[in-house]
Amino acid sequence: MLHHCSLECLIQAGNANYLQKALSNQTSNFQVIEEAEGQVRVENIVQLGPLLAIKAGGTCAPEGASRTMVTLDDIRAELGPLRSANNQKAC
Repeated sequence: MLHHCSLECLIQAGNANYLQKALSNQTSNFQVIEEAEGQVRVENIVQLGPLLAIKAGGTCAPEGASRTMVTLDDIRAELGPLRSANNQKAC
């Protein structure tokens, strides 16, 4: 099962990082959620221009009625067909 939705946030969490706060509702933000073999994977995509995108992927699970806990394990920048290497685990 695959879900693709646009992210719109009116209120950022108190622990949101600077980029989350600065770019909220300023760029094209999408989230792709896919379930395969009992594991739910998520990919957050921030399109900063026609060629530049920041993508972060990881696992997700419900945390209460209105929140989702996301644990990122892959972060990369893409410039057109070029992709950055991800050599460290995200938090």
